[in-house]
Amino acid sequence: MVGLVLVSHSEQLAAGLREIAGDSLAGLERRGILRRGFRDELMGPLLASQPGYHGELLWILMMLEQWLVRHGSGHGMRQPGLSPSLVEAPPS
Repeated sequence: MVGLVLVSHSEQLAAGLREIAGDSLAGLERRGILRRGFRDELMGPLLASQPGYHGELLWILMMLEQWLVRHGSGHGMRQPGLSPSLVEAPPS
């Protein structure tokens, strides 16, 4: 739903949601949960190509960051030995 709102509704309606989404993804980047640059990929070509699918991912990530802001420790979330695809770029 969030993806469809961002790509198919007026800019005025989507502006606030786009701002919250961008801020939430930036917070996850700062925490080391998302790799740098993924925010632009998700909010740009990925969301435009499949707004339903990538919009759901966007919503989940937004809610994760909002939860961490309210309940998390505020520290980075990386743990030694973990390398999820959203955290680090795949090996070359």
